Amino acid sequence: MNNKGFSLIEMLLYLGIFVILFALIISFVTWVYKINIRSTIKRELSSDIRNVMDIIGREIRQAESIYSPLTSLSQLSLKTNYYLPVDEPFSYIDFFVCGDQICFKKENQDPVSLISEKTTLKELSFKITDFNAVTIYLSLERKDPFGLFSPQPLSQATSTFSLRSYVK
Repeated sequence: MNNKGFSLIEMLLYLGIFVILFALIISFVTWVYKINIRSTIKRELSSDIRNVMDIIGREIRQAESIYSPLTSLSQLSLKTNYYLPVDEPFSYIDFFVCGDQICFKKENQDPVSLISEKTTLKELSFKITDFNAVTIYLSLERKDPFGLFSPQPLSQATSTFSLRSYVK
């Protein structure tokens, strides 16, 4: 007898092997996708922290002094010769927590967020030293609306900047 084709058992066996291979390939692609998203998120968090520290550091170095009455653990106020209102010899700028963002406010202007809308501020603190320096502790977390990551991607940084007050 000449049998051409596959038997039912052979077809079920081939189909079972195909389903197993397909499931392995899908799980591998999903794993690669999650790794890619996680590395992108970490890169964006690092970029946000670097940008915030650069902006705050530049403003501290250019400031004339720290405005003590408004400076606290979660707010830094600086007296500066930049961003001057009309007919004013100096101006004030502030860095503070606003909701889950870090805000930068120039005198007579609305606050501007320094981090992306995808990022959440976990902690921001300022510590003034005796030597006209400010230590900043910053902790950011990435918003995860789909619940892909547990724990949430988190990035932290601590840096100290000194005022560069020059005698004129």
